[in-house]
Parts: sequence; C-alpha cells; structure tokens
Amino acid sequence: MNTTFLRNSSDLCVAFKTALGKARCVDVAVAYATKCDQLEMLCKHARDGKELRAIVGQDDYVTDPSAVRALYTAAKNGIRWGLAPPRPGIFHPKLFYFHSRMRDTALVGSANLTGGGFRNNVEATVCLSGDRKQLKRLVQFFETQWEQARGVNEQNLAEYEADRLAHQRFDGTQPPPPGPVTAPVLSWRWDEYVHQLRLADRLWRPFRPARGWGGNGEDSYLISRLNMLRQLAPLARQPLQELSLAQRQALFSDESDQFPGASWLGNLRAAAEARRLLTQEDDDCRVVQAAFTVSLRSIPDGLNPHALAAIGAEFDTLDDIYRVGSAVVTRYFTLRRPNACISVNSASATCLRQILGVGPLSRGSDYVVWLEKLWQAPWMNAPEPADCLERWIWDNRADCLTRWHTGQRGAISHKCPGVRQLFGCGP
Repeated sequence: MNTTFLRNSSDLCVAFKTALGKARCVDVAVAYATKCDQLEMLCKHARDGKELRAIVGQDDYVTDPSAVRALYTAAKNGIRWGLAPPRPGIFHPKLFYFHSRMRDTALVGSANLTGGGFRNNVEATVCLSGDRKQLKRLVQFFETQWEQARGVNEQNLAEYEADRLAHQRFDGTQPPPPGPVTAPVLSWRWDEYVHQLRLADRLWRPFRPARGWGGNGEDSYLISRLNMLRQLAPLARQPLQELSLAQRQALFSDESDQFPGASWLGNLRAAAEARRLLTQEDDDCRVVQAAFTVSLRSIPDGLNPHALAAIGAEFDTLDDIYRVGSAVVTRYFTLRRPNACISVNSASATCLRQILGVGPLSRGSDYVVWLEKLWQAPWMNAPEPADCLERWIWDNRADCLTRWHTGQRGAISHKCPGVRQLFGCGP
C-alpha cells in the first residue's frame, strides 16, 4: 500500500480528480457538504451512470441543503444523512473512497466536501492507495456508517432546509435587520404560532433533551413540558393544605422521581421563606396555605376584563400579605391558568418584556398590563383546534410562550443566541 501526505490544497485537488477519473464507484462520508467543484464532479460521476454513495452530516447546520439536493438529484438512492452519537458528539468523518478495477484510493484527513476544505483552508490529508484487502478497514468503516445512516428524501431534506434557515436567521450568522429588534410573536395567528413552537423545539432539543414524564427519549421538549403541566396543573386547583408534602414541593419547584420536571418554571431558590410557608406542615404554614387557596379561588375563567382585574388584585394580595414575590405568584397563576397566564422570573423577565413591550413587573397593575398585551395576540384568541396535539397546546397556550424562556438561558450558555432572536429578543 502506498501512502502520500498531501501538502496543500493543490495536491488534494489533483489527487481527488485523478482518483475520480479511474473510479467505477465512489463512497463519501463527510461531516459537511457545500457547493464546490468537487461536489459537481461527483454529481457528474453519478449522472454518467457510475455508482455514488455519500453520507453527509447535518450537525451545526453547516451542510448546504442545495448541495445535498444536487447529490440527491444525481444519485437518488445513494445519499444518506450521517448518524451522530448522542450530544455532545457529532457526525464528523472525512473519507473519500474510490473503488477502481486495479487499485483503490482513499483520501482521509480533515477536508470536508466543501470549497473551504478543498481550496481555502489549511487541511491535513493522506492519500492511501492499495488493493481492497489492504484498505478493508476503511471499507468496513464506511459500510457500518452506511447501514446506520438515514436515507435522504424530499420530506427530511425540506425539514433540514427549514431548520437551517431558521438557525441562520437567529444565530447571528446573518446580519440582524437595521434598527431595534421587534417581536413578531404578538402578530402570529394560530398556525404560525404552532409552527414557531415546533421550530423552537427543534432548535432547543439538541441542547436539553427531554427527560422523564414517561417519555421514550424521543419526545420533544415541548411535549415533555406539556406532560409536566398535565400532572402539576390539577394540583394547583386543589387546596394547598390538603396536598401531600411532595405535591406542594412540586408546585413550588422541587424535583423528585414523581415530579422530575417540577423546576421547569424556575427553581425559586431566592424565595426560601415563601417556599417554606407554602410547602411545610406546621400550624403557621397551614394558615398561610389555606388563605393562599382562598385568594386564588377568586380568579374566574376566561380572557376578559373581569378575570384580568381579579388577577391584578390577587397578585397584590398575595405579595403584600405573604411577601412571596412575583416569581412565586405568577408561577402559581400559570399552573392554575396555563391558557391565560405567564410565569415571570429572572430567566424570562427580560425577554418577555421585549416581546410584550412592557415595563418592569412589581405590582398587580404591571402584570395586568403584561396580560392585556398578551391576550390581544391572534393566537391567544384562536378557536379550539380539532387536532389533538394542537388542542393540548391551546389549553396551555400562554404557558407555551413561557416555555421558550425556560430554554433561553441554556441556549445562550450553549452558544445558541439564535433562540433568543427567535423570540424577538435582543442580546
């Protein structure tokens, strides 16, 4: 077997063109693919009736969907999406294997199927030439990846195109529009709202996979949160003093095996005294819990001025008497009325203020202004949909807005500022 180190991009391009000219079949496994001369040469190879198999990665949205579409058009059954391991790993090989009648050739190194890989970057690539037996481990590697890969089709290619476009729009790789960022959320109609929820869910899923609530690991973060509400919201409609200690603690953010997602509305660590009064079992706490329940039961259903006035009044009552703070009060309001109220804490306040165009939240009158803005959104006033999942979202539609902001901090910490842009927020 001959081994040659390719010193520069010129050597790499010559080796690729020479090997392709002799090949009857080409196997490619790369992390990224974009439009480039080498991609067009591979497409021509396939259009000339020769075999092409290509496995391309989707990670980090670097791969250009137009490049994948070109490969798919040229070799419809020969293009697959690479299978990435669980995060933080990605699909990251760079292998070009050329099957010939005499001697096979493989290019292995750091260059992807991109213009940068072949022309602009500093890359390190080795050219291996020998018979199939000498290169059998490379063949075995490709065959294993091929079996695990997922075939490209019109549906998943269109999904990738949409996801990549959203990622580019919101991760800062495209210049932001001039002037202040404006929030489109309040202008969305129901179909657009559901679409954006699903889009945000796909953007966020790689950074914090769903967990618990009987999910199979494939459930979206949105569905896992809706499952959390399905278990916690009924508790918020019962007298606090009649719940078990574990149930009360779940309402006020303590996770457990029974309630693994209880902190998704905020951890409330700063509200230690309020948490004690609302969860513990001594006589003083029982009195506070009973009064808390009576106060909350005065809030009627509906998105109307009467309900709005009651929410504002009870906000002040609870905060003034028990000093529980806006994070605790709005959390409980949201669990009781997830179709109408939003949970406001340090993780969500800034973004929610920008979306709604409102000032700080300190009193019930402030929260009334927040909800007035929210309740005017077309998606908040949409009729109940027929679709089962959409009906579930509709029942919790105000909280689904808050759900985005439980992921905001994590998205930023995972270097995904695009999620906050999706919500209409600045830095």
